[in-house]
Amino acid sequence: MKQILVMMVAVVLVVGCGEFVKGFKKGVNRQKKEIRERVSGFDVTVAPNSIHIEEGSSDVRYVRGNAQNVSSKTLEQVELHFELYDANGQMLGTSMDFTNKLGPSMTWTFRAACMFTNVATAKFTGVTYK
Repeated sequence: MKQILVMMVAVVLVVGCGEFVKGFKKGVNRQKKEIRERVSGFDVTVAPNSIHIEEGSSDVRYVRGNAQNVSSKTLEQVELHFELYDANGQMLGTSMDFTNKLGPSMTWTFRAACMFTNVATAKFTGVTYK
């Protein structure tokens, strides 16, 4: 009888822990999804056809284009992030640009500095803001 009771307690613990882990994983996945949704920029859009590489002075290149706040609120500390590629499609590094405030429906012409003279293209990878 004692052995049966011990086995029942063990089964309850194992099943209970399994459900706890499943619930924990769901919570973590939900948090990851919320972060991904925020980073993907539902409040900020970047026009893909506006992104281009611009030559500056002293061998500095810039990723230039337009981003728009499509929300009804003012966004603060907006950062746009880009991956940089050479003409062969090899990733060189990353770049970002920043603005303190982006009001509702405002368009921002960003200019993210690149320290690579052989950058050919840039890929928008995300936005963060407060």
